[in-house]
Order: sequence, then structure tokens, then C-alpha cells
Amino acid sequence: MQLRFDSVTPADLDALVAWLPRQHWPFNLIERVDAAWVRQRAETDYFWGPEVRSFWAFDPAGVPLGLLRAFEFGDITPLIDLRVADAARGHGVGSALLAWVTAHLFESEPQLARLGGYTRHDNSAMRRVFQKCGYAEEAYHRRAWRTPDGSLADSVGYAALRPERIAEPRQGARHRGSCLCGNVRYELFGELGDFAYCHCRSCQKASGSAYAANVPVARKDFALLSGANTLREFESSAGKRRVFCARCGSPLYAYVTATPDVLRVRLGSLDTPFTHAPTAHIWTSEAAHWSPIADSIPQFSEWPPRELLAQAGSKQP
Repeated sequence: MQLRFDSVTPADLDALVAWLPRQHWPFNLIERVDAAWVRQRAETDYFWGPEVRSFWAFDPAGVPLGLLRAFEFGDITPLIDLRVADAARGHGVGSALLAWVTAHLFESEPQLARLGGYTRHDNSAMRRVFQKCGYAEEAYHRRAWRTPDGSLADSVGYAALRPERIAEPRQGARHRGSCLCGNVRYELFGELGDFAYCHCRSCQKASGSAYAANVPVARKDFALLSGANTLREFESSAGKRRVFCARCGSPLYAYVTATPDVLRVRLGSLDTPFTHAPTAHIWTSEAAHWSPIADSIPQFSEWPPRELLAQAGSKQP
């Protein structure tokens, strides 16, 4: 889905009054708001003002799917409040909106060095949104989040720093990579392990070639340098998310929602040398007939045995 993003202004008050009360916010102190709640806050610089910026995400028909407030611009770390429409959750709207707003604010606010946000510890969807948009987990607060029933839950804090424009890898970075148009750039820390050539139909479609080469990387060892505004993801099968650049279409990495802390980075997106040989050809039962396998690397019709190659971050049984 192609989304459109725009600023929220006082002229949008009626739209806010119509949209917000129709949604349900299960992880917020107030799970449902009414029109009076929206109008009262509009009068106190809640949606706009000297220290607040708010933004919409619209679908191609102009229907609002998400709302993001960035507030406390007088502080060192302005904070993020993200809300996605009930019907749009689980479709990447939150990630796309946060990525766009993060890039937009760092570009339009030259004094801005940090952006941050908090969420309840059990809001796994919001935690993934922060992680996918390059926000690092910086804090874990016990009994710091008020809940509707009056109890206190734990909360988790995330932050993103202004991207650094650098010519060489930072100290400790092992590899760098980018998409075809160069808008998305990343660094990898730590050694890259064993990998296979995957011949499944899904990898053929995603890569546009006979097979794909993907290597597991811990999410904590993946640092996004630029391009959060054009990162998009697609669920190619249940629980499997493929991430790509929306500007040029380059596939960059994938992950399984059951193991979100492991990414499978596309080796073709690396800019630094990588000389390891593949350990196996897998899913050869779906291999393209027009690309015969001519080497002596072990072949497996589906998944290889884990003692030969453990495909971390995949659906390998």
C-alpha cells in the first residue's frame, strides 16, 4: 500500500474529532476517547503548537490510517505518540509513519539530535515498530505505566539519534550495505556466519533470480544509517516479513515475527567484501529449471539438517 503523509493543522480538528473516537487504544490509559476529549486537547496545544508536531498517514483514497504526535520539542529528547487505526494494524502503517516522520523531523529540525518514545512492556507490536525504524532500546522502567484498571505495568524506552553522514564504517563495524538507489544504508557489527542458497519460489520472486543468499544477523548488530523513510515490508507468508526499499525495490532483509531479534540480511546488498562460500543449496525441490546447479555443494530438497546448517531467523523446523 502506498501511503501519503501530511502535517496535522488546526483545520484538521473536525477530522480528528471524527477519527480518534472511532478507534480503540488497548495499551493506553484511556482506551477510548470521545469528541469532547479531542476538542479539549486541541485547545491546549496537544496536537499542534510551539512544542508539538503532528502528522497523518493516509491511504491512496485519502482515508486516515494513522496519527503521530511528536511533542516536548523544548526538551533534549522530543517524544513520539503513535496511533494506528484498528483496521490498519498489522499492515506496516505504524512502521511507515514513524520512519517517515523520523526522517522528516531530522531533516526539517536542524537542532534536533534525538527522538524518543515509550511503550508498555507487553506492547510487542509497538516495540517492533521502534526497532524496525532504527530506535534503540535505552531504558526499562518497572511499574511506570498506568493501566485502565489502576495497576502499574513496566515500560520500555526507545530513542533514535540524528543520522551521522560518514564516509567510513564506525569503529567495530564489520560490514556496510545499501539498496540500489543508495537511500537506505546500514552497518553490521560482528562476524557473519554460514549461509545457504535458497531456491524456494518465495525467494525467487523476492530476488527476481534463481535463488537468494541470506545470512542471519542479530538485530542489535544491525544499524540503519539512512533511508528509514523508504523502508517498507511485506508479509510473504504467515509470520515472514520481507523488508525492502520502496524507492528502488531492493530487498534488504527479512525476519520471522516469532524470532524478531534475528534478521536475515540479503548478501547482495553488501558493499563490503564477503568471501565465505555457501554451505548448502536448500529447497531445490522448487529450483528453477533454467538455472541448473552445477557445483558440488550439498543439496537438500527442503530444509537442511540443523547439524549441518542452522538457519537462524528462518522457519526451519
